[in-house]
Amino acid sequence: MDATLYVTDDELALRLGVPRDTVRTLLEMYDRDPRCGFPKKQQLLGNRRYWPAVRHFFDRSNGLPQGG
Repeated sequence: MDATLYVTDDELALRLGVPRDTVRTLLEMYDRDPRCGFPKKQQLLGNRRYWPAVRHFFDRSNGLPQGG
């Protein structure tokens, strides 16, 4: 399952290990503010989000060093 690049919001919640209701509230907040930089759903790919970008967003917002 972790090899899937594009994930639904439910799959995203499972990967984060956070209750779905909490993730749903968080995603609604992020989706309302496009300036926050959270990856948008890709309509052509079944309204899924690109997991590596989601992970990068959370890594960055939690202070992990960037680069590579």
